[in-house]
Amino acid sequence: MVKLLILGTPNTGKTALCVRFMTKRYIGEYDHKKEITYRCCRLVDQEAVDLEILDTSYKERWSPSLKASICWADGFLLLYSITHRQSFLEVSRLKRLIDQSKQSLAVPTVLVANKADLEIGREVTTEEGQRLAHDLRRVLDQQRPLTYRRSYMLTMRHALTTKLTRSKTMQW
Repeated sequence: MVKLLILGTPNTGKTALCVRFMTKRYIGEYDHKKEITYRCCRLVDQEAVDLEILDTSYKERWSPSLKASICWADGFLLLYSITHRQSFLEVSRLKRLIDQSKQSLAVPTVLVANKADLEIGREVTTEEGQRLAHDLRRVLDQQRPLTYRRSYMLTMRHALTTKLTRSKTMQW
């Protein structure tokens, strides 16, 4: 069982992304006050992987329940909306909280720039997003032990990166 935690400020599209991944459909109405755990099985490199995906409500920035959720997770999706600069700025704080909670273990983390279809309201440039992804990757590379071997976590990060890279067309 691989446990994934979706993190981001309110209205970044966490639930929409999760529901889209699970059902291949877009649903516009959600209860934004609930924390929901989704379960599914996906094929990753010809191997069935059971997933538990926790969609956080993220009311308080540093709440004990947020820290507990981070400790629970094996991997993370950090979402920001390209139409909301504050959600972008919050990603670095969330990554620091993950690093503190996981005691600097290198854990699979995927950065997701969401709401790319809303180009007119864009507040975060593509270059800013790429720079943040590069900075987060550099920190991960510095934390990774030299004897790092391929594990199911790396497989999951690869699979999620591949799936999320295709999310612009939303053809999962």
